[in-house]
Amino acid sequence: MLPSDSEFGQLTKLAFWQTPAITGLYRLPAHSPLHSYRSAENALKCITDDCHRSLDGAWSFELYASPTDVPYEWPAIDKLNSVIEVPGNWQLQGFDRPVYTNVKYPFPVTPPRVPDDNPTGCYRRSFDLSERDLSEQIRLIFDGVDSAFFVWVNGCLAGYSQDSRLCAEFDISSVVHAGRNELAVMVLRLCDGSYLEDQDMWNLSGIYRSVHLLLKPVAHISDLRVTATLDDNYSEGVLQAEVLCSQCLDVQVGLDLFDAQGLKVLSHRQQIGTALIDERGRYKDR
Repeated sequence: MLPSDSEFGQLTKLAFWQTPAITGLYRLPAHSPLHSYRSAENALKCITDDCHRSLDGAWSFELYASPTDVPYEWPAIDKLNSVIEVPGNWQLQGFDRPVYTNVKYPFPVTPPRVPDDNPTGCYRRSFDLSERDLSEQIRLIFDGVDSAFFVWVNGCLAGYSQDSRLCAEFDISSVVHAGRNELAVMVLRLCDGSYLEDQDMWNLSGIYRSVHLLLKPVAHISDLRVTATLDDNYSEGVLQAEVLCSQCLDVQVGLDLFDAQGLKVLSHRQQIGTALIDERGRYKDR
């Protein structure tokens, strides 16, 4: 993590948003969409307990004409002049203007550069954590931001991301503390990805999908791939599960399969680090 007060000016000079080799900084690897539950019963009922915390709602907001117009002390500014709803596009809340694009780019075509006149939205809000929360991995998740953005937590740079149609996750465990925490986000309307995220669409900007915190045990499943097939005779089913775990030593992974009525039809336990879980069974027995 980089301290924002000494690095903010450098970030604007580096201009990650028009450097094709950089699409993210401190961003966690992409993975299958996962939800965390603290029990099988909660998973079956889709009850996320307190591990999932929404940060949607009213955020403080300020719009600048370009990223170079944002004050160097911006991540530490605790009060902005306006309020904006998240999720939402700022053009639909009285800031800037929407642009419809058909076959022509709405800006000069000089890839990978984008215009210096690049509206930049600065967002801010706070969230609270308890001492107990700090015993877990704390992820900050943005489900969609258009088009590129930087994130600071308690004055430390937590990451950068672009690719506005994908989720971006950051592990902020090392920069949070018990009590009140401050979150600051700087969103740029245009980046080099805008040359691809274009064509026959409205050009809108901002944090347009939900933002939330996800608390996970330090030892947790980080990715999962499940493949369900039938044999050549269509008489036996084959279920394979490939599980990627983080901070897991000498533990077992459990797989339980339930039918549409909620009845358990398969249960398997296997040590981490062994071959794929591979369960076979007659289809008619399921």
